[in-house]
Amino acid sequence: MLQPKQRLSRRSKRPGGFRVQGNAQNLDLNRDFIKSDSKEALSFAQIFHVTDPDILIDNHVSNGADYQHVMTLLTSQHNKLGGAMGQYLNETMEPALYRLMKNKGYDLVPYVNFDHREKVEKGWEAFWDAPRYSSGYAALWNTFAFMPETHMLKPYYQRVQSTYELMSSFIEFASAERQKILELRALAKEEVSRRETFTVCWQPDHTQSTTITFKGYESGYKPSEVSGLLRLYYDPTKPYTLQVPFYNNYKPAAVVSKPKAYIIPQGWWKVIERLKANNIAMQPVKSDTVINVDVYTIENYKAAPRPYEGHHPNSEVKLRVTSRPIQFRKETGIFP
Repeated sequence: MLQPKQRLSRRSKRPGGFRVQGNAQNLDLNRDFIKSDSKEALSFAQIFHVTDPDILIDNHVSNGADYQHVMTLLTSQHNKLGGAMGQYLNETMEPALYRLMKNKGYDLVPYVNFDHREKVEKGWEAFWDAPRYSSGYAALWNTFAFMPETHMLKPYYQRVQSTYELMSSFIEFASAERQKILELRALAKEEVSRRETFTVCWQPDHTQSTTITFKGYESGYKPSEVSGLLRLYYDPTKPYTLQVPFYNNYKPAAVVSKPKAYIIPQGWWKVIERLKANNIAMQPVKSDTVINVDVYTIENYKAAPRPYEGHHPNSEVKLRVTSRPIQFRKETGIFP
């Protein structure tokens, strides 16, 4: 799992803040969609594949940076969604939702994602919704995905009302564009089945940006009444409005070619369990068999300084690929 640089947390207002969405295993369910270490995530995957949603909406309440906007919207990154679906999301669907919300009195902005050690005038990158998040996971299955975020410091009725209006806007748009949405998803599924290469890592493209109107509050630092240490705060008596750049484009950083199949040894039952939860078709080897395969060997990597929820993330992985015959035991799984 590739991890972004640690920075001042937008949610916790401090490095390495603790999150409270944990289950009984203390796993953050908002980070567990692709790795599925929890039973909750495995159940979600099974429900997701039964329903095969055209649009997924995962409503959230945010903390961290304060601003005048009641609602912000995290949209699955359009380059990663790709093709005609990604273009439609970026050029048609999102602008329509913003217009509908504007007509209802809400100045919607993209999910606020700037580093508080930097000036907001520098703008921010579109949030990278990796598949560990619901929106990134859904994008892998050609689903339009969104994560609305109200702010915990806003009055409860404002949060409820803005969420209601956004949900109504989704329904209004989806009803009017139903046929187009169905056509785009069908085409995307067909295109993916024929694709020979896949991007597995992305990086932000700072050569392209749009401009958004951000309505924020001035911020500063003052001693905490609890610890005496400096803490970040926002002053709602000092609002401002700025035109800031928004970097909403990512470009491929690593591309892989589609293999004929993958072979999963019997002992890797956790991998098999997750593949089954996602309806991945597999066939067992009928007898002990020697197969010529490409083998990936990890030659070097950079280890993370600490584990994360039962995993030890690594980055800068260097691989060596060799071809050689290997004997696989009966009942070993193969999936195309």
